[in-house]
Amino acid sequence: MAGVTDKGFTSVKLIDPVPDGMKIVTEGAYFVYAQSKAGELEHEH
Repeated sequence: MAGVTDKGFTSVKLIDPVPDGMKIVTEGAYFVYAQSKAGELEHEH
C-alpha cells in the first residue's frame, strides 16, 4: 500500500511481513520485472 510521497520517494506500508531472506528491489524494478517475464514470452516452433 502506497503511503506519503516526498521528493520523488514514496513510503510503502506492507500488508504482510516480509519473509526472512527476501530481497526488495528499490532501483531498476522494471528491468527485474522484464527479466522475470522473459522466459514466459519465448515460444517454441
